[in-house]
Amino acid sequence: MLHGCCGVAVKTVQGVTLIELMVVVAIIGILSAIVYPSYQQYVQQGRRLDGQRVLLDQAVILERAYARSGRYPEAHAIPAHSFYQFSYVVANAGSGFTLTAQPKSPHSDSECGTLSINAQGVRGSAGGASCWREA
Repeated sequence: MLHGCCGVAVKTVQGVTLIELMVVVAIIGILSAIVYPSYQQYVQQGRRLDGQRVLLDQAVILERAYARSGRYPEAHAIPAHSFYQFSYVVANAGSGFTLTAQPKSPHSDSECGTLSINAQGVRGSAGGASCWREA
């Protein structure tokens, strides 16, 4: 402590040392390395659930068309999506269909890959049945 004018004590201000700054940066780096993969997995699961929702919504629309006309339509337009490319294939002369959702690059889903659902409600994925979340 320094004594200023009139006998008043004055504290000196010290800056942050380089070592203290390096320790803080190292801690932030370690925390980021732990948290970032969990965040990426969370985002991927959200995208996958969104793709599954679109597939299920489109399957319901196709079932309504089948209930009205007794067959599935030859063509069916599926709205564009940011992370999946959807396709529709009619089978067995209009008595069945398969909807697929293929991940777009660079948002590929290495765990589950392409998702699908057919007219019988059978859900599939390149990564196995565990990729579909039960509602």
